[in-house]
Amino acid sequence: MAILYEKRTSARFMMRCLVNPDAERGWSTDISATGVYFVAQQSMRKNEVVNLTIKLNKEYVVQCEGMVIRTDKQIQGYGIAVQFTKMMFG
Repeated sequence: MAILYEKRTSARFMMRCLVNPDAERGWSTDISATGVYFVAQQSMRKNEVVNLTIKLNKEYVVQCEGMVIRTDKQIQGYGIAVQFTKMMFG
Protein backbone atom coordinates (compact mmCIF):
# COMPACT_ATOMS: atom_id res chain seq x y z
CA MET A 1 0.00 0.00 0.00
CA ALA A 2 1.43 3.39 -1.01
CA ILE A 3 1.51 6.23 1.50
CA LEU A 4 0.91 9.71 0.09
CA TYR A 5 2.41 12.72 1.84
CA GLU A 6 1.06 16.26 1.58
CA LYS A 7 3.60 18.46 -0.23
CA ARG A 8 1.76 21.78 0.11
CA THR A 9 3.40 24.34 2.36
CA SER A 10 0.57 26.89 2.55
CA ALA A 11 -3.22 26.89 2.84
CA ARG A 12 -5.27 26.56 -0.35
CA PHE A 13 -8.38 28.63 -0.99
CA MET A 14 -11.11 27.53 -3.35
CA MET A 15 -11.37 30.52 -5.72
CA ARG A 16 -12.60 30.83 -9.28
CA CYS A 17 -10.36 33.48 -10.84
CA LEU A 18 -9.50 34.28 -14.43
CA VAL A 19 -5.97 33.06 -15.16
CA ASN A 20 -4.11 34.09 -18.32
CA PRO A 21 -0.89 32.11 -18.76
CA ASP A 22 0.96 33.78 -21.64
CA ALA A 23 -1.50 33.59 -24.59
CA GLU A 24 -3.80 30.98 -23.00
CA ARG A 25 -6.87 31.54 -20.80
CA GLY A 26 -8.22 29.46 -17.95
CA TRP A 27 -10.02 29.46 -14.61
CA SER A 28 -8.53 28.67 -11.23
CA THR A 29 -10.03 26.11 -8.91
CA ASP A 30 -7.76 26.91 -5.97
CA ILE A 31 -4.97 29.32 -5.13
CA SER A 32 -2.46 29.84 -2.31
CA ALA A 33 0.49 32.08 -1.49
CA THR A 34 2.79 29.60 -3.26
CA GLY A 35 0.81 28.46 -6.29
CA VAL A 36 -2.35 28.06 -8.31
CA TYR A 37 -4.27 25.20 -9.91
CA PHE A 38 -6.29 26.13 -12.98
CA VAL A 39 -8.03 24.53 -15.94
CA ALA A 40 -7.11 25.53 -19.51
CA GLN A 41 -7.70 24.13 -22.99
CA GLN A 42 -4.00 23.67 -23.83
CA SER A 43 -1.59 21.43 -21.94
CA MET A 44 1.71 22.71 -20.55
CA ARG A 45 4.94 20.82 -20.00
CA LYS A 46 6.23 19.97 -16.53
CA ASN A 47 9.00 22.40 -15.48
CA GLU A 48 7.88 24.93 -18.13
CA VAL A 49 8.24 28.54 -16.93
CA VAL A 50 5.06 30.56 -17.50
CA ASN A 51 3.98 34.16 -16.96
CA LEU A 52 0.55 34.39 -15.37
CA THR A 53 -1.95 37.19 -14.96
CA ILE A 54 -4.47 36.32 -12.26
CA LYS A 55 -7.51 38.54 -11.90
CA LEU A 56 -8.65 38.10 -8.30
CA ASN A 57 -11.55 40.56 -8.72
CA LYS A 58 -12.24 43.88 -10.49
CA GLU A 59 -9.61 45.71 -8.43
CA TYR A 60 -6.82 43.22 -7.79
CA VAL A 61 -4.63 41.69 -10.48
CA VAL A 62 -1.52 39.63 -9.78
CA GLN A 63 1.28 39.30 -12.33
CA CYS A 64 3.53 36.37 -11.59
CA GLU A 65 6.00 33.92 -12.97
CA GLY A 66 5.82 30.27 -12.10
CA MET A 67 6.87 26.76 -12.96
CA VAL A 68 4.46 24.05 -14.06
CA ILE A 69 4.71 21.22 -11.56
CA ARG A 70 1.85 19.03 -12.81
CA THR A 71 -0.63 18.72 -15.68
CA ASP A 72 -3.72 16.52 -15.46
CA LYS A 73 -5.89 15.58 -18.46
CA GLN A 74 -9.53 16.35 -17.65
CA ILE A 75 -12.82 15.89 -19.46
CA GLN A 76 -12.70 19.47 -20.71
CA GLY A 77 -9.10 20.60 -21.03
CA TYR A 78 -6.17 20.24 -18.65
CA GLY A 79 -5.69 20.90 -14.96
CA ILE A 80 -2.40 22.73 -14.46
CA ALA A 81 -0.56 23.22 -11.17
CA VAL A 82 1.91 26.14 -11.10
CA GLN A 83 4.29 26.99 -8.29
CA PHE A 84 4.99 30.74 -8.07
CA THR A 85 8.60 31.93 -8.44
CA LYS A 86 7.99 35.72 -8.75
CA MET A 87 4.95 37.89 -7.95
CA MET A 88 3.92 41.50 -8.57
CA PHE A 89 0.66 42.97 -7.30
CA GLY A 90 -1.05 45.80 -9.14
